[in-house]
Amino acid sequence: MIIALSVVGIVMGLFIIKSLFLTDSHSEPLERLSRITNPDQSIAKIKRGAITYSLFGSGVGLLKGQQIGIVDGDKLDKIYILQGYSPDEWLIEYYDVLMSNYDLLKADHVTDIPYALEQYRL
Repeated sequence: MIIALSVVGIVMGLFIIKSLFLTDSHSEPLERLSRITNPDQSIAKIKRGAITYSLFGSGVGLLKGQQIGIVDGDKLDKIYILQGYSPDEWLIEYYDVLMSNYDLLKADHVTDIPYALEQYRL
């Protein structure tokens, strides 16, 4: 009986430690972004507040920062910041399924493309 209680105590202790230290540190709620489509151009864009983003490139997974949002309430459609750049200008979108790519999104108002990002251009 004492051994069984000890095992339960250890398991509970490990669970508490895991809960405290290994959980996602993202404590703020994720932003809700929306996808807008233009039937005339068949181009989908992402809207974050007053800013509209378009697909610029792909393969930027190594530059992925903290997740800040999801698109249209779909928890698999994740939006991340691009490390080292303003989220008001650049974002990363990732649809979390097998064989998915990290897509680089550029705010439509951005005209000056950093040289380091040119390699990701589609």
